[in-house]
Amino acid sequence: MSMKPDYEYIIDILDVFIQSDKPNVRIGEFDSFREEDENKFYFNILILQDKGIMEGSGKNSREIGLSFNPNADMYMVSSYPWRLTANGHDFAKDIVKPEIKDTIISKFKSEGFTAIIDITKKLAIKRTEKLLNGVLDD
Repeated sequence: MSMKPDYEYIIDILDVFIQSDKPNVRIGEFDSFREEDENKFYFNILILQDKGIMEGSGKNSREIGLSFNPNADMYMVSSYPWRLTANGHDFAKDIVKPEIKDTIISKFKSEGFTAIIDITKKLAIKRTEKLLNGVLDD
């Protein structure tokens, strides 16, 4: 079985960022994910980084402190703090909404990550338009 993005899992990761009372999170806040399946965790974190959803908080924001050691067949982790980008916050706030989350997981889980970002944005806009129409109708 090949490794592919797990959107329900990614949503749970994003929720750690959203629920944090700090602007940055550290690797320790993801210990339960890493204990469950380290490869799955790093695979999905690196996809979030690739798509500009999250980044490091150090001098070089592209650096998140993860590297793979092929000789040991394991990831090496530095304790760099991570943060959601501005686009990452928008995406995370939208995709964790129950109606959007459920739609993504039930109908679009086989889509690529770029499509998921676009679909999430479109669903959030539709949701906002419905709310706006309700406000304007009052």
